[in-house]
Amino acid sequence: MNLISGLIYDSSFSRPRGTVWIEPGASSQESGVGSLRNFPFVKFPKLNTGVKLLSNFLVLASLAGMILTMLPVAAMELKYNFYKSYNGYKNYSGVAPQQPAPTAPAGPANDMEAFAVHINKINAHSVVIPNVDANDPKIYMEALKNGVAHALGSGLPGVESSINRSIYLFAHSTSAPSLVSQYNAQFYLLYKLEVDDEVDVTFWAKNYRYKIVEKKTVPADDTSFLTPQTDKELLILATCWPPGTTLKRLIVIAERL
Repeated sequence: MNLISGLIYDSSFSRPRGTVWIEPGASSQESGVGSLRNFPFVKFPKLNTGVKLLSNFLVLASLAGMILTMLPVAAMELKYNFYKSYNGYKNYSGVAPQQPAPTAPAGPANDMEAFAVHINKINAHSVVIPNVDANDPKIYMEALKNGVAHALGSGLPGVESSINRSIYLFAHSTSAPSLVSQYNAQFYLLYKLEVDDEVDVTFWAKNYRYKIVEKKTVPADDTSFLTPQTDKELLILATCWPPGTTLKRLIVIAERL
């Protein structure tokens, strides 16, 4: 018996279009009988090169964003640990905050003497912008470009008050490099502070020292720590937690020595 190969069906005049061939001696899988691979409408096209490039770009952009977000925090951590090992709790420059003069000066010579905060342990040294409305984002965001903000209505260092003796200072803990240049993120490492650590505040060319008595995280809408009190002079430092987010607030409370 002679086997002859050839065309047995042509679907040129109906859909789906295609052709079936039978080859002598070939298996049904090889010949294409009953196989879908010979029908163009079931073939899956290869992914377009442009789509591949776009996908790869998005993945790389996401990774780059994560790295850039965490880079400032990592750098601060490394710097903190390095100087802690070699210099103890001195500030990074090795220069202690200016101490008050033996005799009271006529007035502050610069902004750092007028109002400033010094936390040697974490190398946070910043001008304090006084009387900032903590309820107005437009006002306090502008103030935070230039320094740490002092909340309007809260106390002042060394000032006796029958209304409120709690001094409330707040600053950014942003982790985005673009915001680091825009805002004065002095409270990056505020969480490093522990009970009994000390904080110095300069006010009108006089230095005031406070010892930390409590550190805690609270929900973003918890303002109970702002309740006015007149029993003792307290310094309250606040920032967002975790760094770069607004999920919670990190609160450090210190009493004047």
